[in-house]
Amino acid sequence: KGVPVTVLNAPSGKDYITDPQVVDVVMKVHFPLKSDPKKEVVVVANYDDLSSSISGKVILRPMSLPVGVIGYEINPISVKIKEVKR
Repeated sequence: KGVPVTVLNAPSGKDYITDPQVVDVVMKVHFPLKSDPKKEVVVVANYDDLSSSISGKVILRPMSLPVGVIGYEINPISVKIKEVKR
């Protein structure tokens, strides 16, 4: 199961999704862990990054990582942000 992507700083009054909406996150962690780190990680796409994007995609970043994570990889590394028509 992947991690859903959250869109930050989107204009108010409109809804946005990413394509893809779910990404894979591989984490390097210190052992032992008390909980599943994937349940605590939050991956974000910053709407503000679209203005400087040549490809129309934005780079994904973790907004929060669980304690014990010493490295991570997000796949794919970038997504498109699309407005949801109401």
